Amino acid sequence: MFSIDTHSNGDWWRVFFIIWSGHSPLASDYVWSFFLFSVIVAILVGLLVFTVSIEFYRKKTATPLLIGCLAFGYFLLSWERDTYVIHYGMPIIGHFFEKPEYDAKYRVEIEVENSNRQLEAIADIHVENRTETDWYDYSEGSTYTYTERYINFRKLYFPNGGTAVIDHQDLLLAGSSPLSGRYVLYAHGRSWYVRLLGPIH
Repeated sequence: MFSIDTHSNGDWWRVFFIIWSGHSPLASDYVWSFFLFSVIVAILVGLLVFTVSIEFYRKKTATPLLIGCLAFGYFLLSWERDTYVIHYGMPIIGHFFEKPEYDAKYRVEIEVENSNRQLEAIADIHVENRTETDWYDYSEGSTYTYTERYINFRKLYFPNGGTAVIDHQDLLLAGSSPLSGRYVLYAHGRSWYVRLLGPIH
């Protein structure tokens, strides 16, 4: 049975692993389950705040229980954010509450191949944030996990009313940020150098 006794460290660990193993499928598949998960998080955060306050009042120093409760609270809020953005995230690149996958319209700066002329246009883009695993030590079978953002351009809308459906695109030419580098797009047998400027709200 779960207790808020500050000496029952095992209770907190059991709750931690239960939430860790179930938060993703519980909160991401259905909206009602997200609200249920949010209620559980709110109750646990309240209990954690109470436990941390009592522990610090008793010991006046950082104890393993105090540190563990703070870490548990951090993970709870992180999981809550991750599940929140699935249902109610923002379709804006780099936003703290950016959705994992979405369609958006962005202002872009375009430079046509073999031309110094630049113009602003609007682009339909599809953005997907994927969690991937890669190897960093084949001999020991060690891997690391990271999140990669993929931006696919679908269509360009020019100021003169013309449009271009993108046939193919290359990765960023320069810059590690999606908003600092240029993409190479191919449409109608021509190359277009495109830089993202900002979302259209």
